Amino acid sequence: LAQHDFVPVSQIPNVPFRSAPTLQFLHLKRQYIVKMLARTAFFVFALAVLFLCAWLFSLRNLLEVHFWDPVYALDRMHEDPQGAMASVGASYYTKRRYFAFLPHVIAAILWWNLYFLQLVKPIRRKYPVFHRYLGRFLMCVAICQTVTGSALACTSRSSTIKLVSFLTAGSSFYCVVQAWWYARAKDFTRHKYWAQRLVGYMSTIALQRFWVVTLIVTHELGWNFLYPPLDGKEDEDVDRIIFKLFDDSFVLAMITALLGTEWYLAAEQGMMNAPDPISREGGQCLSGSPSEKTPLVV
Repeated sequence: LAQHDFVPVSQIPNVPFRSAPTLQFLHLKRQYIVKMLARTAFFVFALAVLFLCAWLFSLRNLLEVHFWDPVYALDRMHEDPQGAMASVGASYYTKRRYFAFLPHVIAAILWWNLYFLQLVKPIRRKYPVFHRYLGRFLMCVAICQTVTGSALACTSRSSTIKLVSFLTAGSSFYCVVQAWWYARAKDFTRHKYWAQRLVGYMSTIALQRFWVVTLIVTHELGWNFLYPPLDGKEDEDVDRIIFKLFDDSFVLAMITALLGTEWYLAAEQGMMNAPDPISREGGQCLSGSPSEKTPLVV
């Protein structure tokens, strides 16, 4: 044999031996990191879409009609009537509903332009005082939205909107209480869990705008599997179909917000990871039990 075929033992690098289960665990860990990055990217994209929906289909129109001036807003709406939904929009500026509508809109503007700052990890770590005081302010904003939203629902013509609004308001208020309680106790893991759940539930209104536009566009494109065509219908039938579409958008928004929140939090807690490889010594998971290896929120 040639001399270069022999390597002294002292020159062999000290590479630690890794068993097959350990290598499998490292592979699963890499997969988890990739999935986490993909999930975070999807989450950011979804929030960006909801932000655009909130502004394009709701807040922008409210600013155009000067929602802070009910007389001017009613005049604008009477100049440009848009069928059945025009009466619903005009009803917000009546004395019966405006007392709850005005603070509800102001709270919505504040929430949708500030809440995402609480989700950015570098801001939380670098500016903890700012994060703490902004969190307290947003908790008050969320309470204002739930209370005023419930008041608006009480004066709604639709039982569907009332049920969805009451359920969403109750769930959001419970998340606020839990998040505030754990923050006061300095249990920041559980505080973050409930704060993230609050963000998911508060997305219901923006999701309603997304779904109502989606239902209208699909119906206009000729997909009449949910609602019949409007051509040749009487005005009363057209109004009834439009109101039904509007009610359905609230149901879809609440279901999407709830299921989306549960999916994201389940993934954050590691409940969607691949099963742990089992070692041959004692049948224990190499990475420990799920409660030991995975915090409530990553």
